[in-house]
Amino acid sequence: MRCKIDIVVAEQDTEAMPVIEGIAHHVGARLHVLGQDVTWRGDACGAFGVGGSLLPIGGLRTPLLGRCQRDNVAMAVGAAALLGQTGWPVAPDAIREGVAAVSWPGRFQTVRREPLTIVDGAHNEPSGRALRACVEDCLPGRRVTLVLGMSVEKDAAAFLRELAPVTERVVVTRARHERACAPSQLADVARAQGIEARVVPSPADAVGEAWTSVGPEGVVLVTGSMFLVGDVLEWLWYLRRGKE
Repeated sequence: MRCKIDIVVAEQDTEAMPVIEGIAHHVGARLHVLGQDVTWRGDACGAFGVGGSLLPIGGLRTPLLGRCQRDNVAMAVGAAALLGQTGWPVAPDAIREGVAAVSWPGRFQTVRREPLTIVDGAHNEPSGRALRACVEDCLPGRRVTLVLGMSVEKDAAAFLRELAPVTERVVVTRARHERACAPSQLADVARAQGIEARVVPSPADAVGEAWTSVGPEGVVLVTGSMFLVGDVLEWLWYLRRGKE
């Protein structure tokens, strides 16, 4: 079957890309690759633009921070440009408005300013690497206190190896989900990476402990599990409601 459609794809590793190219060729799809046909330039945490052969556009801003989110935006803009070529044009101003208004809870989401508190659902080695890059890009020179909880099937050692260069200490806790790893096990993994670790079983108490330990100028990063992020966001919602 020949589908003759356009596909925007991110850069892949050396094993995956030939497979994607082969299938695209087989079905007659046209590939447009991030970093080749569509690119982005500018600040990973501020204003940026998308370029390449599809739709050059500048003056973009988005609450989604980090290089990986710039990649996502670039691919979305590329897809919008290709849609325009099929008779469904998307105006540049509409693209700018859409990119500025997008919301993705749990992805490097700032939930408190003092101390700066961020939640991110990263939970494996690649997402840990992307999260560390985001910290380095958007919070240069600032080391963070992690509030960490992970599921039992995740490779906690690989995850923490990625975050260790930007981590000062870890407060280990446990989400309510049934697959949540025992905090004592995670604490042992963190200590094996040379990271100071303390166990606080309740997510709410763990965040409170982190706030106390970092002070007003510190950075608290809740991560390791979207289940933990969900628990913390729920607790913060009730905390705000109680202050109204």
